Amino acid sequence: QGTTFVIDLPIPLGNSDTDAVPQNPTLSNLEDYDLSQARILLCEDHPINQKVAYKILCKAGAKVTVASDGKAGSDFFLNSPIGTFNLILMDVRMPIMDGYEATRVIRSSKHPQAKSIPIIAMTANAFAEDVQQSLKAGMNDHLAKPVVPALLYRTILHYLDKTAAIIKKKVLFVDDAELNIAVLTTAINSQYDVLVARNGQEALAVLDANQDIAAIITDIVMP
Repeated sequence: QGTTFVIDLPIPLGNSDTDAVPQNPTLSNLEDYDLSQARILLCEDHPINQKVAYKILCKAGAKVTVASDGKAGSDFFLNSPIGTFNLILMDVRMPIMDGYEATRVIRSSKHPQAKSIPIIAMTANAFAEDVQQSLKAGMNDHLAKPVVPALLYRTILHYLDKTAAIIKKKVLFVDDAELNIAVLTTAINSQYDVLVARNGQEALAVLDANQDIAAIITDIVMP
């Protein structure tokens, strides 16, 4: 009696309404969430936390690859073909390389998804300054442990929806006629990332520099 408690909640303003993770009232049960399109790289060093997160994600249908530290996680990503992962869950406190450094390594790499793949901090570091440090390192969002499954599911779905159209498969079009190049590029560039070569020799050079090309459409008669 006679004691007054004052609680400050340091809640930063979002950049825009689109940054907010929507609360979906139609998904009231955990069984309603479908993460079957999620290919997640989980970077977590604690064995129990690994198991818990893995089971939560797999229960919703996600495909999960586990890395036991930031170095292993960044190596997994950097050596993966485009599309292997479409989201990364990153612990912060890990041996060998922490989550901040692993995120910086990923963001500064030449991997085709380096800038676009969502990286979400999943950590016990839950103060406002921790959130800011995660964002400064290049992460997209910050979830505090212990993990709340419904919030985790909603956050993952939110970022998968935002990035679904970003990753396009590459198609190499080889033709020496500018009109043909213009027509085909206009026809498919909304669905594919179109690369162009004007002859066979140039096509080989483009292919050598882009190992993730999904298909080649080529003319026959060319200089």
